[in-house]
Amino acid sequence: MPIIAESEIEDFTEFDQETSTANISEKVIPPLEDIYIFRIRDDIQWFLEKNSFLVSILFEAHVYINYFFPLYSQKILNVVSDPEIPENIQLIISISAKLNANEAFDCLKELDEYWWLNAKRQTKGLMNITVEFG
Repeated sequence: MPIIAESEIEDFTEFDQETSTANISEKVIPPLEDIYIFRIRDDIQWFLEKNSFLVSILFEAHVYINYFFPLYSQKILNVVSDPEIPENIQLIISISAKLNANEAFDCLKELDEYWWLNAKRQTKGLMNITVEFG
């Protein structure tokens, strides 16, 4: 089982639940844009302003995704709502890697088992990770 050094994620722990709305825009969005592709920037910024506790999890997710998925895999952020329950809104990290479906799902399963299933509890159901093809 792989081991992630705490030093690999400690640079990102400064963004915690105390992050103010102003800091979301000024301090958090630019570094997130360095590591994620934003589908709709305004939606992501709005969602993180309402749910700033997710910021540290996003930075931590970046480290773990890079560990379990091939180098140069794209990490895409998107805010989505359930068409049947519009008030059910989530932030989704979609991982796009040059892998076949079985390989991609194996990587996701390893990520889930090693880190995400425990970390997901901290998201209050407002964030998820998936793989994307195409």
